[in-house]
Amino acid sequence: LAKQFEIEVLPMLSVANIRLLLMTVMPLRELTIGQVIEQIVEHFLNRVRSTKSRLKKLDNCTPRCAMV
Repeated sequence: LAKQFEIEVLPMLSVANIRLLLMTVMPLRELTIGQVIEQIVEHFLNRVRSTKSRLKKLDNCTPRCAMV
């Protein structure tokens, strides 16, 4: 492409470019309302577990390691 457009460096790919490429080769399936709710709940539960784990680690460490 660089030779074709007679430029030295191709522009960097952005997140939007990558997203468009992925959507083209891996189209998203249509979800039912139930599936959407299930995914949202699962995501929320994972975040709650992660937060709980992080807070538990902070409670079990010395004040010095909490600063990291």
